[in-house]
Amino acid sequence: MLALGFGLRFLQLGRDSLWNDEAGVVLAALSSTIQGTIEAVRSHAMAMPLDYLIIRLVTKISLNEFVLRLPAAFFGSLTLFICYYLFNKLVMRDKEETALFATLLLALSPLHIMYSQEVRFYSSLVFFYNLSTLLLLEAIEKDNLKQWIMFSLVLIIGEYFHIFVFLSVINGAILILLKQIRSGPNFWVSIRFLASLAIAFVALVPGYVYFGAHQRFNNPLLPGGASVWKVIALGLGWLELPFTSTLSLGQVWHVTSFGLFLVGMIICLKQRESIIIALLVSVVIQIFLIILADIFKGYWFAYRQILQLLPYTLVVSAKGISALLKIFGEHKFVFYVLIIIVALTSIPALSDYYQWSKSDAYQISEYILTHWSPGDMILVVPGYPEKVYRYYLGYIFKRPDIAISVYPYELRNVAETIGDKNCVFLVVIKDVINEDLSDSEIAWLLQDGFVPIRISSGWLGHSLFVRR
Repeated sequence: MLALGFGLRFLQLGRDSLWNDEAGVVLAALSSTIQGTIEAVRSHAMAMPLDYLIIRLVTKISLNEFVLRLPAAFFGSLTLFICYYLFNKLVMRDKEETALFATLLLALSPLHIMYSQEVRFYSSLVFFYNLSTLLLLEAIEKDNLKQWIMFSLVLIIGEYFHIFVFLSVINGAILILLKQIRSGPNFWVSIRFLASLAIAFVALVPGYVYFGAHQRFNNPLLPGGASVWKVIALGLGWLELPFTSTLSLGQVWHVTSFGLFLVGMIICLKQRESIIIALLVSVVIQIFLIILADIFKGYWFAYRQILQLLPYTLVVSAKGISALLKIFGEHKFVFYVLIIIVALTSIPALSDYYQWSKSDAYQISEYILTHWSPGDMILVVPGYPEKVYRYYLGYIFKRPDIAISVYPYELRNVAETIGDKNCVFLVVIKDVINEDLSDSEIAWLLQDGFVPIRISSGWLGHSLFVRR
């Protein structure tokens, strides 16, 4: 299962161009000084420096997409190893088989694979969040100074990869409360936990003050008409991301995961799996706190903000599979048949993911490179992905003179901007085509002399129009 998970996270790792947020991380890492990288981190939402500093080291080796994504792939793969031991700690009954099934579900998760293949901080967030939770469980169980020091160190390091790693202390508070209820008051466990929490919080404060306190945004909490429940379902792996433009068989995996979760919840309640139930309460609390933080910052609530909680719903789904194992008989043959069925169920969802292209920026930049003349304009609609083209034209193709001709624009401003320019390259991102670019606007582009060179129908795909 670990080999399968590693393989899926390294499969096609360098196939696609960088997309917008990845290019932002790499450009920050490419700053001429470490201080320049640190200052760039301060301008990125919810960012802490350690992931960027790792990418800075990687850029000294290569700017190849495969190499740049290696840290995320390693963190994502090691998460499987960590979570297997974590799942064994969480489950009270049927430990081994439930941990194996939960690890298999995580290994096959298209959502976790996607963020294990991006030059971003979400893969390290999931790793450190779950490693700190594992060490916290061991500290509570063994209650020795060494375990508490290990937990504190990992928590401090992790929160400088992503601030949400600190939320793992809520797991600790819930679990210690559960321990007090079940076994009676334990003064020293509580004191050591509070001391670890205080140390980690004090260590976090300077990082938050420097990197995040100044940030304020003006975004709707739920852009694009999404609902809180849909965002949660996406983040917990119960809905498929729009890898395809139409409903596909890939949704079967996500519906099955949710169905198994419901069965698993019944089993957990029936078997009184108190640790799992307590952590699900913690999951609800953390989602609520993340939403509050988004409201406070004026930022949108995105499914990737709760990605670190995915393993806790998967272990419940694994309890559902374990229940099926008992129904059909606890024979090794049945066990392996269930593993094969789960793996087969994932194939359409994995196929949807691996056929999806994150970005066409390299190919479009290559076209612009061979057709650009001095004075030509390169407009990117909407403006936020323009950094991808500055990166490819400036750093990969070594043409900073072309890169400075890239401008962020909104479509409504294009007509008044292009004037009588000899040549205008217009890059339009797919989410804009879906939401903002109407048939009449496309007709206007064609009528105004724009010729479609590359049209993408995929989610976040880049399309290129040229007017000469």
